Amino acid sequence: VMAVIVTVPAVETWRALLAPKRALPMLGLVVPLLLAQWHLSVDHRSTLGDVALSVLFAITGPLAWRTLFRRSHGLVGDGIRLAMFIGYAAFAVLGCAYVIPGLVGEGRAPGTSPYLLGVSLALFVFGSWGLARDIGAEQRLLAADERAAHLARETEHAQLMALRAHLDPHFLFNTLNAIAEWCREDGKVAEQAILQLSELLRDLLVAVKVPSWPLSRELALVQRLFAMHALRDASAVQLILHTTRASSTHQVPPMVVLLLAENALKHGAGKGHRGTVDLHAATIAGALHLSLENPGLYAGPRAGSEGLPFLQRRLEAVYGGHAHFEIRGVGDRTRAALVLPEFPGLRSEVQA
Repeated sequence: VMAVIVTVPAVETWRALLAPKRALPMLGLVVPLLLAQWHLSVDHRSTLGDVALSVLFAITGPLAWRTLFRRSHGLVGDGIRLAMFIGYAAFAVLGCAYVIPGLVGEGRAPGTSPYLLGVSLALFVFGSWGLARDIGAEQRLLAADERAAHLARETEHAQLMALRAHLDPHFLFNTLNAIAEWCREDGKVAEQAILQLSELLRDLLVAVKVPSWPLSRELALVQRLFAMHALRDASAVQLILHTTRASSTHQVPPMVVLLLAENALKHGAGKGHRGTVDLHAATIAGALHLSLENPGLYAGPRAGSEGLPFLQRRLEAVYGGHAHFEIRGVGDRTRAALVLPEFPGLRSEVQA
């Protein structure tokens, strides 16, 4: 049995036994028994044997059981292993009852009655079985929790990829439609817009490969988008940024703010509402507070709209309900507000 014991992760078992939820009940049972043994014994050497048996039980009992029964070997195989364990337990009980006390002092080792030896053997066997099963059940539960968390992360990643796969063509479709209109009206502007779009798409190819990046990278995309639309009429809309150094380094999912900017252009300058688009970003208690205002009064959700529903589903996929999004009218303007906590779990692969 001892030869098999050394082949299993003993430290793992001992660490589990030292956990307060197991160590304290074990001490609460063993210490009173040892004190009673000391008080009632004529020869205190027998108590020394009980102390040795308690230590041997803690070190080898549950570990030996977990080693022998870490997987099922069928009725016959498990029966043989059970006999091996009971034999080891009997050897430990008899050795501590006779050998250990005999090594201390003079005279014959005191030993103990067959009844008490049987009780000690039963406690050794069933105590080892109970603790080993408890440790195994806890480890299986932890492993199941870890697998569930891994599957949840994989599901979140799959949802995010699905949203991106739908969102990217949506953005490209709107941009190409705008370029098509410029082709009919001003070929030079359309040519410049295509060049701007190629630069924008290059950044988007990076965006779809990373889970997050600094807000500064996201705002660079927004500025490219506004620069492209300014080619047709620079006075129609102007982007004004109000950011802090801390907010610029805050990690955000790629294209989230870009989608808000596209929505502001589409329903602001795209519908003849001239003026400034003001973007404010600041960090408060570790969360990014971002607002974007554009000219034109918000008229409520539009039937068949895809952009903002995509944004809300994406925030849900990434933050699991911890992000906040709101859009409403403020005077004759529209304000979209985002509150994004620290980006969960994943680390950005793109440096600012």
